[in-house]
Order: sequence, then structure tokens, then C-alpha cells
Amino acid sequence: MAQDWRKHSADTLASVGASIRSSVSETAGAASQYAAQTRSDIADGIAASQRDMRDAAHGLTSSARDLGGNAVGSTNATAVALANWARENSMMAAAIGMAAGGLVASALPVTRAEARLTETAGGDLRRRLRDAESQGVATATEAVEQIHERTSQQGLTPQAIAEAARDFGERALKVAEAAADAALSRADGQNDSPNPAGG
Repeated sequence: MAQDWRKHSADTLASVGASIRSSVSETAGAASQYAAQTRSDIADGIAASQRDMRDAAHGLTSSARDLGGNAVGSTNATAVALANWARENSMMAAAIGMAAGGLVASALPVTRAEARLTETAGGDLRRRLRDAESQGVATATEAVEQIHERTSQQGLTPQAIAEAARDFGERALKVAEAAADAALSRADGQNDSPNPAGG
């Protein structure tokens, strides 16, 4: 029996070994097939990405070339139009040039000599502006006072205007009432007279 048991164990081990070899072989074959398919898919994906990148680069290059050509054409047309405008409006072009020069000059740092010069001129200008401002306020105040005085002399005070509006409203109401009464009397008079057609 011991021999049978050994033989049976050996057969079982051989069968299990064969089964394991078969499973490993099948798994290895499937893994190899899966790896080959994955490599193929990755290679196809990379090739498609390369094509897409080439197409995008070509499109970008083409767009940049078109944009550059359009920009050159637009720049040339703008330069010609600007030159024509400057010829036709030379005074305006000079004023714009001076303003642009002033902007550039204001962007540069101030020298000591400029600072000394602008301090004295700036102080004098500020004083003149303050004087003109106070004189303008005084003139405006005087004008308002004169207008108030003249309107008061003419009886155009807020109270007088309110009273005149009330008086006007009362008179208009009386006229409207009189007109309504006259219309009603006329309508009553026509209803009282015999109807010649109805006879």
C-alpha cells in the first residue's frame, strides 16, 4: 500500500505540475499577447499624437504667416493713411507731436536745474491760480446776489410765485366750471325743445 500511495502521490504531483505548467504557459501567453497589444496601442497613440502635433504646428505656422502678412499689409496701409492725414492736418499733427514729446519728457527724471526752475515758476503759478479762483468765487457770488435782488424787486420771490400759481389755479377752475355749466345748460335746452322730426 505504501507503494500505491507513493505512486498515487507521484501521479498527483505530476498532474498538478502539468496543470501548473499549462496554467503558467497559458498565463504567459496571455500576458505576452496583452503586452504586444498594449505596445501596439501605445505605438498607435504616440503616432496619432505626433500627427496631431505636426498638424497643429503646421496650422500655427500657417496662421502666424497669414497674420504676419496681414499685419504688414495693415501697417503699410495705416502708415500711408497716417502720412496723408498728417499732410492734410499739419497743425494737428504738430500738436500731437508736441504732446507726445511732453509725455516722453514727463517720463524722464527731473534734473536739478529743472527742479529749481519749476519750483519758482510753479509757486508763482499756484499763487496766480489761487487768486483767480478766489476772484471767480467772488464774482459768482456777486452775480447770484444781484440776480436775487432783481427778482425780489420784480416780485419774483418764491412766496409770490406760489401765490400767483394758486390764484391762477383758482381762476382756471372758475373758467372750467363756467364752461361746464354752459355746456350743461345748452344740453338741457336742447332736451327741452320739441323734436321736429319726432312730432
